[in-house]
Amino acid sequence: EKAEQASSASDAFGFKKAKILKSKNIIVGTQLLGVIKEINELYMIISLPYNMVGRVQITEASDVVHAKLLKVKNKGKAFLPLEEAYSIGQFVRTVVTNVTTVGKATKIELSMRESLVNAHLNENVTNTTIQGAIKSEEDHGYVVSVGIEGLSGFVKREDIKSPIHNGYKKPILLGQVFQFSIKANNKPVLSLCANFDQQSKAETKSVSDIRQIQPGMLVNARVDSALDNGIIVRFLQNITGTVDFYHFNKLVKKEDIVNTFKKKQHVLCRVIFSIEEEIIRIGLSLLPQTVQFAPVEFKSTVGQIFQEQDTKVLSADGSGILVQLPNSQTGFVHASKISDTPLEKSIESLHPVGSKVSCRILSLNYADQIYNLTMKTSDMIAQHLTLADVKIGSIVTATIDKVNPKFLAVKVDMLAGVCPKIHMAESKVTDPESWFKIGQKIRCRVLAITGKTIVVSHKKSLIQSEHPIITDHEAKEGTVTHSYIIRAEPNGCVVGFYNGITGFVPQDELAAHHVANVQKTFRSGQVMLTRIIRKQRKDGYYASFVMRTESIIQEEANLRAAYESYSLGEKVNATVVAVKNEGVEVTIQKRKADDPELKGFVLIGHLSDYPLHCQLLKAKLHPGDELKNLTVMRMGKSYQGLLLSKKPSIAYALKRGLIPSSQSELEVGKSYFGFVSKLLPFGVLVKFANGLKALSYKTAQTDKFSKSNNNFYVDQGVFAQVLETGANNLVSLRPSVNYASPSYNDEKRISSFFEEHDNLLERKVKVDWSNYAPGTVVEGTIVMVEEVGYILSFEGTDKLTGFANIKQADPDFEGAEGDVVKCFILDNDKGKGIVDVSLCSRLVEGAETTSAPAPTGSFLEATVELVQTHYLIVSVVNPATKKLALVSVSPFGYNDFYYKKSHSEFNIGDRVFASIFYGEKDLGGRYLGTLQRETEAGTKHKIIKVKNANVSSVSDITVGLVLKAVVTDIKALVMDVDIGCKVKAQIHLTEVFDDIPTGKNKKHPFSQFTVGQEIPSCRVIAISDRKAGSAAGRKKNIVVQVSVRPSILQSRTTKFKVHTWESLQKGQVVNAWIQEVTATTIWAYVGPKVRGQLFALDVSDNLNVLKSLRERYHKGDGLKCMVTEVDAKKHALSLSLKAFDKKACSSPSGIVAGRVLPGIVARVHLNHGMNIQLFQHVFGRVHIADITDRSVKDPIADFINKEGTFVEVYVINVDKETGFANLSMRESVLEKAKKQDKTPAPVPTPGSIVSGFVRNTDAKTCWISLPNLSVGRIFVRNLADTYIKNPAKKFPVGKRVTGTVLSVDPETNLVDVTLKRSERGTKLSFDDIKPDVKVTGVVKSVKDFGIFVTLNRCGFVGLCHISEADDLPVKGKAGLDALYEPGDRVTAKVLRVNAAKKQISLSLKPSHFAEGDALVNAISDESEEEEVREENSDSDEEEDSSLSMEEDSDDEEDLDMDSDEEEETPKKKKKKSLKIQVVEDSDEDSEDEEEDDEEEEDSEEGMALIKDSSKSSKINWGEVSDEGEDSDVESMEEDERDDKKTKKSKAQEKTKGEEEEDLNQSWITKIQAEQTESLDPRYYT
Repeated sequence: EKAEQASSASDAFGFKKAKILKSKNIIVGTQLLGVIKEINELYMIISLPYNMVGRVQITEASDVVHAKLLKVKNKGKAFLPLEEAYSIGQFVRTVVTNVTTVGKATKIELSMRESLVNAHLNENVTNTTIQGAIKSEEDHGYVVSVGIEGLSGFVKREDIKSPIHNGYKKPILLGQVFQFSIKANNKPVLSLCANFDQQSKAETKSVSDIRQIQPGMLVNARVDSALDNGIIVRFLQNITGTVDFYHFNKLVKKEDIVNTFKKKQHVLCRVIFSIEEEIIRIGLSLLPQTVQFAPVEFKSTVGQIFQEQDTKVLSADGSGILVQLPNSQTGFVHASKISDTPLEKSIESLHPVGSKVSCRILSLNYADQIYNLTMKTSDMIAQHLTLADVKIGSIVTATIDKVNPKFLAVKVDMLAGVCPKIHMAESKVTDPESWFKIGQKIRCRVLAITGKTIVVSHKKSLIQSEHPIITDHEAKEGTVTHSYIIRAEPNGCVVGFYNGITGFVPQDELAAHHVANVQKTFRSGQVMLTRIIRKQRKDGYYASFVMRTESIIQEEANLRAAYESYSLGEKVNATVVAVKNEGVEVTIQKRKADDPELKGFVLIGHLSDYPLHCQLLKAKLHPGDELKNLTVMRMGKSYQGLLLSKKPSIAYALKRGLIPSSQSELEVGKSYFGFVSKLLPFGVLVKFANGLKALSYKTAQTDKFSKSNNNFYVDQGVFAQVLETGANNLVSLRPSVNYASPSYNDEKRISSFFEEHDNLLERKVKVDWSNYAPGTVVEGTIVMVEEVGYILSFEGTDKLTGFANIKQADPDFEGAEGDVVKCFILDNDKGKGIVDVSLCSRLVEGAETTSAPAPTGSFLEATVELVQTHYLIVSVVNPATKKLALVSVSPFGYNDFYYKKSHSEFNIGDRVFASIFYGEKDLGGRYLGTLQRETEAGTKHKIIKVKNANVSSVSDITVGLVLKAVVTDIKALVMDVDIGCKVKAQIHLTEVFDDIPTGKNKKHPFSQFTVGQEIPSCRVIAISDRKAGSAAGRKKNIVVQVSVRPSILQSRTTKFKVHTWESLQKGQVVNAWIQEVTATTIWAYVGPKVRGQLFALDVSDNLNVLKSLRERYHKGDGLKCMVTEVDAKKHALSLSLKAFDKKACSSPSGIVAGRVLPGIVARVHLNHGMNIQLFQHVFGRVHIADITDRSVKDPIADFINKEGTFVEVYVINVDKETGFANLSMRESVLEKAKKQDKTPAPVPTPGSIVSGFVRNTDAKTCWISLPNLSVGRIFVRNLADTYIKNPAKKFPVGKRVTGTVLSVDPETNLVDVTLKRSERGTKLSFDDIKPDVKVTGVVKSVKDFGIFVTLNRCGFVGLCHISEADDLPVKGKAGLDALYEPGDRVTAKVLRVNAAKKQISLSLKPSHFAEGDALVNAISDESEEEEVREENSDSDEEEDSSLSMEEDSDDEEDLDMDSDEEEETPKKKKKKSLKIQVVEDSDEDSEDEEEDDEEEEDSEEGMALIKDSSKSSKINWGEVSDEGEDSDVESMEEDERDDKKTKKSKAQEKTKGEEEEDLNQSWITKIQAEQTESLDPRYYT
């Protein structure tokens, strides 16, 4: 309203000048259009209008980035690389989030988050530009976050055409911010465009609220009137703004403004700021680059000097000079940059308009598109104006700006620098202030530039050094230079060079002689002459302090030549030096006697081609052992050793040139041999010779579908086909593309295994193994029959054990213990004494004619008889002689992970094809061969070219057609097949099985297929176009969906039962195949194009199942589910597994009172409770009081930031109006419900003690939740024995309290409770109070003549006369105040009782309480008090709630204090602190106080809170009204109230500083008093 009234006329604003923002006027919420000036890894510097700058932290770059960083708590590399996402000169919209002033400097924190920038926009926004962030990438474009509730945006790929790319195409990144023009508002989606041409012309046509005017909006305005320094414009009907002189679109003198801008003249301008003061002020700009939203660019650079003839003064005033520069450029000279000396005259008179000046560019003002200039002579001649002018390693003169014990702050011309303490001088500086003075000029050498700071050294040796300066990692070996020691370590020194380059000098290179104690010999900062030895693996160098002699240099050259004499693939012998976890250190055996000793290293995985043998060899090797036939793989760095291998496959491949050793040898499409170097989450790193590397992604590793990345093991030999070369070499490890590679399998591989195996195996069992060779028949006795097979013994020896699998016997064989049977030997383990046998009659009978299987190279069908880890035992029949033989075959090629897969790939009885390589027995009676895994001999992994009759093109394919196919690729969801007509065909995951495999048959649908496998029959179920609207008949767009489900292959109709969105119905049972499993959701397909969501809470009611979804369910698993919801239009499908479980709660209707259900923490409300998700769209709530039975301060603390956690809840009831279920998570409630204990909870009875949590507190009542799920009510008058001013502050939600039951409503179970300590137990009458009885109470007031005490459990007030206050004389009220104050808990002795006047005389003298006297009697009943006090005082609360006393400090509620522990005012003395101990007669309370003191000493926050809590001495205590009190007492109370008013007014006059001083003194006084022993016997009691 103010804005509309003010906009009626410019005079209403009182404008004389256009609004120019200054940093001191910036407030939080100000909206500014900025330009990116500087980009760093974690923040950006933004140029703001009027030469201001602000900072945007990466967390404020966008809502997308903000949420991502908070979610993952990213501490490593930034989620959004700012340098890739943004460019210098790019316009961005910002909002001020914080403004801090330090001295004269003002720091402005900004945010680019769309929810803040677009906070005033609503869902109806249209016809304007808007700032948004890329949220996700889709097929045709990007989803955009715009920060407006109920709205999101979408931009097509082709609509992102922005000039921020600076001439090259930058990738679009998630979280990246763009300026978008709104093409259409199709709620809830905005159609957006980031096309620069449209964006720069997108005018804002209308707004519904002036607050919707945002910086960056382009408006068509008309000139209203001229000002002294600008113009007033109106736009969007009647909204008023200003354009200042600096943001005109052309150079205009101030006196010419009126003539240049005519009234009602139309101008196109862009909003640059909006600030809400008394009214909303809007600033606009006519600058061309701002109006066009074009990236800001400058023609001149920082440091450029302009002579007088090139400049002209446009205007001059007290703030500075506006200067016209060449090429229609402008600059501004601030008043502080005009001269090095104070000006004698005004700026206007010294530099009138039109005069000439010499100036230099200091910096670039991107937002105002103007140069910041200087005319100061010192700046004009300065050599170092920007960091770019500073050369690392150069010598500079610096001026000391500040002397700090740890560093010198210096200035290098105008640039800030620092000289660390270790670089202040050649020797160690202990007192820098005595060495250096502010303003002193010192000579330095530049060490590095970090951020915007120059790091320099004042060390004379570095300044005078003439050696080369090392600033990068390209220094040559042998380079000698100076370095400084950063730190000395036990094994060497870390040294520094220049530009942050570091090096390490090992202990043996520190000196020509041995240095025993490095850290005592060398110190930080010491300058050393250093020689570069070599580069480190990471950044840096190995270096030496020892300068080599000619003889040493010659010796190193000879050693280098000796290493170079060994060629790649050469065979060497070596002697073991040491066996380590990662490998074996060896020395190479010399060729000649005078050869130097050379080192070598063999990785553990390179001791053999077989992992089992590698470990056996490692265990057998010892220093001094000889290793023969090692193959040279590569040179060690700087000739520190040769990398060797004992793998036969490596030697074989190197000999045949199959292992490349340089990048130039790699050819795309060719296969090479290498070994796996490292397993990565996304693939495998393969190494060849001389360190040449390549990467194989997971998708290029296997022909079969694989769920995991565990397809290989480290050091496994593999064949790799090169897919791509360059910076990253990419290879494929699929056997199908590497089948033609020369295979070491063919002759040597299987024989090398048995050769190594027999040599390594320790023959611990001493028997004649020739009698138990494979292929022989022996008699054995069954000694045990197990479910898996038979255990046997052999006659003549007790050292062997035989085993026959249940599948290794005839189907009708029924062996029993003690039976003697004939056994056919399959294999033996000479180390363990185990003999594998077969009881099949086919083998036993055929053994009598056992002979050679076939000539070498024969290809025969075989039967698997035994499956071992590294090989199979198969039986074959010679086709010529029809005789039987056993063959040991290698079942896998190099590119198979055979080490762990043989038992899962093969079973006894499988039919396979074997190639025979040895026609004669070899290696202990074995025939050897390899396995061909094809179903037909001779296919050799070829991809069969399939042909289907009458199908030559896409037009020949119809739904229902049965075709042949060959598998060409296997992916997670689809399997590509070739149907012979050059059209893409696929089998979806859902189109393999009709039923879900269970038990042992449970497997991934694609696990039975291999690339190259022929599928004899599949049927077309659909023909679809991948690109809707594309030209019909394009083969590349057509996809043929085929199925191999038996029901479809056998169907007589073409109306197949394939689930579509239209066919699904609620309640339908479907087969679903898992695509992805997250912590709370299973995504599964029920049809080729239908994906459903199986929410975790729809899986099971078992909490253990829900917590382990990822462990129980995997990709490709099949599930039988029921459809619970389906929306064909939105393509939304919900599934359920619980629908089949009658005991489970399968629908929201099952949420009834008394039921225990699983749930997910959906949202946490601090101090209130939690929302729990029970079904996908059904929620319940747990009040904070119902979270746990445990006595904790904040029951909700365990769930903060843990949304998504599974929990178990008990349904208390369901709100019929809202549908929300009220839930409980209390352990006792859940346990009782699980036991189906339906007995009603016991109802509290009057006088019993109950505990509960505060639900709500208002001015009259405190409501609490009790353990039996009933509700307690505490009236304010029953909260404490004393008056409480602010009950809600004293009893916040969630606080645990303990009190006494007053009454119970039998109908509603409403329990009235009191927390008054005086009402604990039986209420006392006046007659119960007798002389000489000791009682407890609370000091009510302190008067000149004595102390009034309110007695517990009766409320009567007694008077202790001043003469009875202490054993020592007490002088007046000041003496009483030093001892007691209102609220103190005391024990007193009754002296006299006047029943007629209801008066009680008391004594507080310490002498009445002899040592050992019990302070607790029938009246005080302190035992009950202590029990309840312990309940109400948990370790995290400030005091016993039953004695809650009003405090002025909010922070005091966090302290663990009883009311008797109130802090003392400064007037309190030592004796007063001891009086506090008097009323505390419980050991437990003393322990509580000690715990509190320890916590307070350890916590600064606790100290501050305690200081605040001492204000309790100023509390205005309420009256204690009792029918038994005398009128004299009432009059004394009236006097007391008047006295307190006077005190209160005086207290209010006290300054804040005096209060803090008093509080500090009171705390010190209390600590000192409590640490001093007292002679008062009550202290010990």
